[in-house]
Amino acid sequence: MGASKTSSNFEDFWLIISIVIFASLSFLAFFDVLKIYNLTNNEISWFTESAVQAIASLFAIIFSISLVAIQLSSQEFSHRLIKLHLTNLHFIFSFSLNLVSLLLNLLIISNSNFFFLINYSIPLTIAAVLSLVSYIISTAKLLVPENVVKKYLDALKPEDFLSRNFADKQLYNTYLQPIEDIIKKSIKNLDYQTAINSITLIKKEMVDTFELLLQDLPPTTNDSSLQSINNSGEPFHHLLKEIAVAANKMDAIEITEFVIVSVISSFIQELPDARLMPVFEKLDLTVDHILNQAQARFSSKEYAVELAELEYNIADSRTSFSYVLARTRVKILNKAIKGFKNALKTITLQKFPITYSDIQTNLGTAYRYLADSENNTKKNYTYAISRFNEALKNYKLDVHPFKYSNTQFNLGVAYRCLAKIENREKNCARAIKAFKESLNIFTLEKYPIDYAWIQADHGPTYRLLAEIKNPEKNCLQAIKILKESLAIFTPEEHPLGYGLAKNNLANAYSTLAEATNSEENYELTIKNYKDALEGYTLQKYPNGYALVNYNLGFAYSICAKIKDKEKNIQLAIQSFENALKVYTAKDFPAHYKEISDELKEIMK
Repeated sequence: MGASKTSSNFEDFWLIISIVIFASLSFLAFFDVLKIYNLTNNEISWFTESAVQAIASLFAIIFSISLVAIQLSSQEFSHRLIKLHLTNLHFIFSFSLNLVSLLLNLLIISNSNFFFLINYSIPLTIAAVLSLVSYIISTAKLLVPENVVKKYLDALKPEDFLSRNFADKQLYNTYLQPIEDIIKKSIKNLDYQTAINSITLIKKEMVDTFELLLQDLPPTTNDSSLQSINNSGEPFHHLLKEIAVAANKMDAIEITEFVIVSVISSFIQELPDARLMPVFEKLDLTVDHILNQAQARFSSKEYAVELAELEYNIADSRTSFSYVLARTRVKILNKAIKGFKNALKTITLQKFPITYSDIQTNLGTAYRYLADSENNTKKNYTYAISRFNEALKNYKLDVHPFKYSNTQFNLGVAYRCLAKIENREKNCARAIKAFKESLNIFTLEKYPIDYAWIQADHGPTYRLLAEIKNPEKNCLQAIKILKESLAIFTPEEHPLGYGLAKNNLANAYSTLAEATNSEENYELTIKNYKDALEGYTLQKYPNGYALVNYNLGFAYSICAKIKDKEKNIQLAIQSFENALKVYTAKDFPAHYKEISDELKEIMK
């Protein structure tokens, strides 16, 4: 990568021109070819004083441009880019040249004995002025995010990817964390094209690097060739782990584009598919390519564990970024499930109990996502529950508190979802128990954000229970829990969590309104749905926006039967039409049909 690339940038050309002019003029001045000694003292004084004023102005320009560039980069992309600006070669060269020129001219002004230094002052001042051109161009380029991403990627060499520096975060924090920040900030600012371009650059660099590293290895058709790799000092199991799999999130796996995508996928899970879906589909093809390369070259049973770890990590990444997709989500999740199952053929409970449990947890998550996609819903929720319970056989609260609590949370969500389909009271009770277990670690005092997320999913369980038992009591409990979540989530800081909790709170008030026939509770239902739209905006979270408008439409339809019929019917129509901006016949046929049928009904 970085070592093999050459640069032909315009700013580099100007930098070279500045150096050449300075060197040439200094050479001529040294031999007095320029006859500068013929200048009078007054002329020398005039020149040096003018040079000091000019260079002072250049310093002001350099500092102003630098401060503006640093401020823009920090605000728009990442505070980590400050170092990139300060270590910019063109900045250092221009700053140093102007500083030396300023000091030299001040020295000449201070004492006539130093007038002979005018031989060097003139070429130095000219070079300092020219260097400003290269500095301005290079700084302007660093304000373009794609250029920054490419600069960081170019700085990495293939051998860097074999370094254990990634394990202690050194290379990751220096080169990849800024890239991740740029992608996240671009998405937050709705600058999808920058995100797409950055991810595409990462994809190209990672695939090129992976293939370059593999070119240096002989095809492994038998154990002896594998042994020759080990004897050459490049053990296969280290190579594969550090290029393609990782024992933890900060290992070298972070350098591959599909894992960087998995890191940010939770942040961008609600983006319009039309914007980023082609990129994710291409990334999935890259994942297949890397897996096929590894399987083709390293097929010996001796390295089955490493290949199993590779399949596990790829399946984990697919599960993460599947949430961004709509039309291809089921296909991606089925690939992920197949990968997890393949990994479990080698990574067994007896040999690798904790990794085995990690895979079971992620397999359960993939089944839950598949069920959420309305694909064999009951069967897949049941599969998810069985996988989470399998993982919990090894996760102990006192030994693996976070793994245990995360799995309990996932188990609670799966039981709550299954409760909508069958055995509502029994499965709600199981969900509540799992959520409470999760809260043993994720307490309000220590982990307020995690606590709020759990409560946002915990509360709706009581609302489900209210539909069959003690409606008022259970609805009030749901409302109490959801308000705890909303004491932490705000639309400005946590729009996704706020939208989720407000939507669930509105659902609880809706169920309470049906149980009590209370007009006030219907009004609170509508108010909280409208509040949810402060978090779930169409631009940032279209799926959440559509869901809330879908619910809001039905709420207005019910209110139309109680009071202000015409007004509420119009508001219902408006809400349903807003939902249809996302719930199109192509992408969400079931929702589209249900809304269309309801619109026909209320418009009669």
